[in-house]
Parts: sequence; C-alpha cells; structure tokens
Amino acid sequence: MADILNPLIEHQKVFMIDAHGQEENPNVRERLYDDTKYDLHFHKITNPISINGKKECTAEIRIPVNNPDREISVEISDNDEDAIPRKLKKEIKEALKNRNTREEFVKELRKIMNTYPSSKNNREKTEDALRRFAYAFGINSIPIIDEWFTHIDQDKNNVSMLSLISTNNERFNLLTYKNFMFAEQAEPSKKIIITLMGLAQRGKTETITLAFQKLLDKYSRNAIIIDDGKDSGDVKAILFINGAKVGIESQGDPHSRQARSVDEFVSMGCDVILVAGRTRGMTRNSITKHKDTHEIVSYHKYHTKCKESYHQVNCEIARSLTRLVEHYVAESFEEL
Repeated sequence: MADILNPLIEHQKVFMIDAHGQEENPNVRERLYDDTKYDLHFHKITNPISINGKKECTAEIRIPVNNPDREISVEISDNDEDAIPRKLKKEIKEALKNRNTREEFVKELRKIMNTYPSSKNNREKTEDALRRFAYAFGINSIPIIDEWFTHIDQDKNNVSMLSLISTNNERFNLLTYKNFMFAEQAEPSKKIIITLMGLAQRGKTETITLAFQKLLDKYSRNAIIIDDGKDSGDVKAILFINGAKVGIESQGDPHSRQARSVDEFVSMGCDVILVAGRTRGMTRNSITKHKDTHEIVSYHKYHTKCKESYHQVNCEIARSLTRLVEHYVAESFEEL
C-alpha cells in the first residue's frame, strides 16, 4: 500500500509504503504502525543521476519509519555504491529550504501518518518519520508548526447536544459525550456574531483556524468538532466555554457552507459565532440578516504585502479574535 507525498524535486516522488509482506490474506490491508514486522517506510526512486563521474544510474532508497532497528536501504543500478548519492542529498536540502515546499511536505506526511492507528499520537508519529527522513539526507531537522497538531478527533456518534427553552424563557444547554454530561444555563444580554472580513486570498481561513485551535487548547473537553479540516481545509465546531455556546466556521467564500453554518449556529442558540466573510455580497448578507437579534462585530483582514509575514500576521489576528471571543463569553459552566 503506497501513499504519494508531495514531490520535493521536480518530476520525482516520495512514497510512504506499508509493506505487509507475509499477511495471510493479501486482500486485507490493515495499517499497523506498532507492529514492527510490517515495514512502514519512505520509498524514493530517483531520476538517472551520475555517480562518481560514471554513467548515469538510478537509486532506490528505503527509509524505515516504524521500526528503528531497520537500516536505511540504498540500491543503485549497475553500481556498487551503498550510500545515498551526494547530489540527491543536496537536491533534497535545497528543496526543503523553501518554506512552502517544506510545509506542504510535512502537512501531507501528517495526513498519511494519521491513517495509521498507534499508541503514539499523530504528532509523535510524524516527528519520528521526519527525524528519520532528515537523518537520511543529512539535515539537522525539519520544523513543524504546533497548530497543525492541535485538533481533537471525536466519534460524532458518541456526541449529542440539546438546547431547551423552559416555560419561563430560560435556556438550558445539555451536552453528552460518552460517559460525561455537561449542563449550562447562560444567556448573555445580546448574542454576538464576530466576522473576520476581507477580500479573497487574504488568509481569513487560516486566521480563524488558528483562533479555533487556540480556544480548543483551553476548552477541548467541551468541544464538538463538526469538521476538523483534514479533508476540507476548513474547520467547523461548537465549543462550550464558561456557560456559553460558541460556533466557529472558517469558510467565508460565496456559495460555500458559510451561510448555512451561520443559520445553524443561530438556530442552535449559539451565544457567540465566529465566522469568515467578504466585505460585501452573500456572505456579508448571511450575517447582517441577523442584526435584529445579534450584535455584529466586524474585524477587517487587510492585505499583507510581505508574503513571509502572512503567517505571523494571521497568528496575531487569531490571538485578537481569541481574546474577543473570551471577552463576550460570560457566566459559569456547571459540570454535572
């Protein structure tokens, strides 16, 4: 079983291969990370390269991931070399110097490693794989970003939520998850919609995702993850924070699920809604139509000229949005 990682060198690919080998039923392909008899490894076949000034040869490289006792394997056609060619090491190093290339490679690896259940969490598995890849090519380290690994995987079938209005018009929220039950009674004087507004391609999705992850770090126990962003690239979730229900949606493009999410969060009685949107048009209208029942707080995301500072600016705005959400969240959360 093979998964293709984003290429680091033009016209070349890196594979993550799960070599089962001796399974009784070859049609059954389980992804077994902790059982080291199953060989999970990076697999790379190079384009023809010149070795020691001799004729061009291809190199086939296997870098073990789940079994530290296995050695790196290098096979070079028509050659007695058993080490990774210097030219290839140099090409890999040069490719990983590019931030976008490096981050796409790590993100793709993170997704693949998440498909292998293990006693280790996904960050640990990804870090192991990156260390072995870096060592093989003479690289000190390949950095990762904390926010890529701060999501929670929950079985939606184990989660239920109910919002009730009592006869004296008080609202009660009930959340059950497995053997836990939470209840809260809170009603801010006016509900809030916080909108991160901006033109297309301004980093609104990443900014709201970062804000969501910061809140999730602090309030993860009381969270319902509707979309963790693995497949869609966007997050959608409900957090229970200090007695208030907070709905978060990172999609903000026209014809996306943004308008539906806003309506759903409103109908579920969310006290604070954090959502992306454009400065005008349907995404703006999906929010302003609730102005009679919600206070609309707009936070504008302007263009950043320096591409290298995109992520830094997004992190700063995410911190501001996090503080804004917490500012509007009041009362206490009662755990039964």
